[in-house]
Amino acid sequence: MSTGAIIVAAGAVGTLAWFRLRPSLQREIARAVSTEDLSKLVAFLGTKSGEAQATAFNTAVRSLWDRYERELATDLIKQLAGVIATASIGQYWMKQVQEVEPEIAQSRLGADFLEQFYNPEVAARCGKFG
Repeated sequence: MSTGAIIVAAGAVGTLAWFRLRPSLQREIARAVSTEDLSKLVAFLGTKSGEAQATAFNTAVRSLWDRYERELATDLIKQLAGVIATASIGQYWMKQVQEVEPEIAQSRLGADFLEQFYNPEVAARCGKFG
């Protein structure tokens, strides 16, 4: 095998390993569900900004919500409130938790949190896509 072929093969193996080992949103969601620990998912979402962050946040909450991991979804909303509260999608999810799972909203978010971060006027204008 020539030196060039070895370099190309090593590069291909390295690239495949990088893609396999790099954090992915779905992998971090699965980890959060299996460990009931949101720290790595929150850190992953923290690497995003702007619309990419809002989209990733929505995907993560929606995935947890649809798996009936409602407490984890609510905890994720609370942990990222400082970042997502100004985004329409953040308001949508705060509204959704209160309407569909009021007991979870009360126990996990609480009145003080909602008073600080929830804006009913904005939430009333939001659909499921923010």
